[in-house]
Amino acid sequence: MDALDAAAPLLYTDAADTSALLNALPHHVITNLQDRPLAMENHHYGLLMTSFENSQPLRDFFKVLSLSLARDGLPYVSTMEAHKASIARQAVSGSFRLGVSKCT
Repeated sequence: MDALDAAAPLLYTDAADTSALLNALPHHVITNLQDRPLAMENHHYGLLMTSFENSQPLRDFFKVLSLSLARDGLPYVSTMEAHKASIARQAVSGSFRLGVSKCT
C-alpha cells in the first residue's frame, strides 16, 4: 500500500452518520473532507479494509468512519472510532470545548 504524500478525500461509511467524533465537527468541514483531497495521507503502511473485516477483535472494538484509496486503488481505513467512544460538548463563551471521557 502506498499513500505517502497523497492528499485524498475521505470516503465516509454508514457508521459516520452516528459518529460522536464527526458529529462534533462543523458540517462544512465534513463536506469539504469528503468532496476535496484535504486529508493528508503520509504513510507507507495502513490497515486495509479487508484486513479490518477479517479481524473480529478490531470489528468488536472499532467502527470504520471513513476509507481512503491508496495509489494502487486499495481501500484502507482512514478514520475509526471505538464503539463506546464518548465525547462531551460544552458551550463556552459561544464556542465549544471538546472533552473525551474514558470508556467504561
